[in-house]
Amino acid sequence: MKGIIFDFNGTLIFDRQAHEDSWHHLIPKLRGTGFSENEFKEHVHGRTNREIFSYVFDKELTEKEAEVYGEEKESLYRTYLVKDKNACSLVQGLESFFDALKEMNIPMAIATASPASNVAFYRERFHLDQWFAEDHIIYADGTMPGKPDPAIFNKAIEVLGLPAHECIIVEDSPLGIRAAIAAGAGRVIGIWANEEVLAELDQLPLYKKIQNYDELDMEIFK
Repeated sequence: MKGIIFDFNGTLIFDRQAHEDSWHHLIPKLRGTGFSENEFKEHVHGRTNREIFSYVFDKELTEKEAEVYGEEKESLYRTYLVKDKNACSLVQGLESFFDALKEMNIPMAIATASPASNVAFYRERFHLDQWFAEDHIIYADGTMPGKPDPAIFNKAIEVLGLPAHECIIVEDSPLGIRAAIAAGAGRVIGIWANEEVLAELDQLPLYKKIQNYDELDMEIFK
């Protein structure tokens, strides 16, 4: 293993509740009923906003059409996120792990279904530029399908300049893990914030499951 790719939401920050709260606020206004637990698993986590709102309205939306609803949702999400100090912070051990990766010159990237507005917020809030070059943060720019399609991981792997089988991918959602496997990652690590996520990960073929980044060291690259 020579490089590593991270999902963002639920992987670098434990923000699933902030996302779900924003969806619970917005979706009933648009269609009368909120998302079910199964809908979150199959149609929300890891998907792009265009895919999600196309599902909500049961018709294919353009990126521009979806952006109007998407930005309303993301504004709500950021409001919920900053109110939760635990959610609006990097997962335990992550800064030290990033520092170790940087010191060892291990190529790393982020591949997230988040839109540009959220990525700009993350870069400023969490000072991501000290670890990641701008082109090493791959996000939903309207040119790629969401997970479980491996497109976003394929792009991140290309940016790292490594064969897929030499890359580790860290994910939290079943859709993201399916995408990582489809991309041909050499190892897929699952991270969990609560028992519900752990139960989902227990059903998937993972190299390792972790609760925080104190549980990872450079041994994973051997």
